[in-house]
Amino acid sequence: MIRFGRIVASCALAVLLAGCSDLPPIFEDVGADPHPPGLTLLGIGVGSPEPPPEPPAPTSGAAADTPRSVTYFPPDAVVTVRPYDDNAKTLALRVAYADAGADLSEITVRDLDGPNNGSGTLPDFPGTSGILEVTIDFVRTSVPGPHRLEIWAQDAEASRSAKTSFTVTVEIF
Repeated sequence: MIRFGRIVASCALAVLLAGCSDLPPIFEDVGADPHPPGLTLLGIGVGSPEPPPEPPAPTSGAAADTPRSVTYFPPDAVVTVRPYDDNAKTLALRVAYADAGADLSEITVRDLDGPNNGSGTLPDFPGTSGILEVTIDFVRTSVPGPHRLEIWAQDAEASRSAKTSFTVTVEIF
C-alpha cells in the first residue's frame, strides 16, 4: 500500500511541476523538430542600434568609423529604460542564434510585467547561425520598476529555443 501512495504522490508532483512557469529548461516544451533553434543573449543596452546620421566628411582624408548609439552590457546587467526619453526608450538586445535547419522564422521578446512585447527582424536568408540586434520601444504606459523579460527563437516548424530571462528597470520622469 505504501508503494501505491508513492506512485500517486509522484504523479501529483509531475502534474504540479508541469503547470509551473519557472521550470528549468529541461522541462520546456520546445516542439518536435529534431533541430530546434538555439538563442544566446550576448548583451543588453538602451538606445537605437542604428548608426547615427552621417557626419560631414572628415577634412583630413581619413575615413572615420560611425559609432553606434548603444553600449551593450552583459546579459546579467540590469539596464534602465525611460519611456519618456527619446534617447533611452528603446531596449536593444544583441543575440546569437543557431538553427541547423536554417529555417529560423522569428525572435520574440515578452515583457512579463508590462505591455512591451516585440519580435526581431531576421535577414531574408538567416542561414544556420548569426548575430542579430533586436529592439523594443517601451511604451509610455509602462509601470515603473523592474520588468522581467523573456526572449526566444522560433523556426518554421514551430519549434523554439529555450527561453532566456533577464530584467530591466523602467523609470518614469
